[in-house]
Amino acid sequence: MEKKPDQYFEGVLQLRAGYKEHEDFIKELFSLRANAYIVKEEEVRGGIDYYVSSQKYLRGLGTKLQEKFGGEIINSRKLHTRDKNTQKELYRAFLLFRPSNLKKGDIVVHRGEEIEVITATKELFGRYKKNNKKVHIKWKDL
Repeated sequence: MEKKPDQYFEGVLQLRAGYKEHEDFIKELFSLRANAYIVKEEEVRGGIDYYVSSQKYLRGLGTKLQEKFGGEIINSRKLHTRDKNTQKELYRAFLLFRPSNLKKGDIVVHRGEEIEVITATKELFGRYKKNNKKVHIKWKDL
């Protein structure tokens, strides 16, 4: 495998709102991988961006962040260039992670109903307080 230039990156991990707690976890995960590393870190309004050398590892990292901390993940990509030899379009991946401040047992009011949080990962999973029925709520609907 050939070495990539120092400033080369395939994706960006965008952490928002309360990213300080997650920095150690992210750096620890990257220290365990030889073929994926953080190219640079950039402080932006409301968070931090990590420029990452591996798009594939970036996608897996999003899942790990969501499982450990809970929150919203948004994956997107942007056309970067076209391979000179194969004429394939090459994309840069962007992974936005907004951590949730909800924990198991917290109470949320949604559409006038109190809901007790069971899990807060890809979406909020909870139980209505009045009738104990379970409910899934997407982050954008909260």
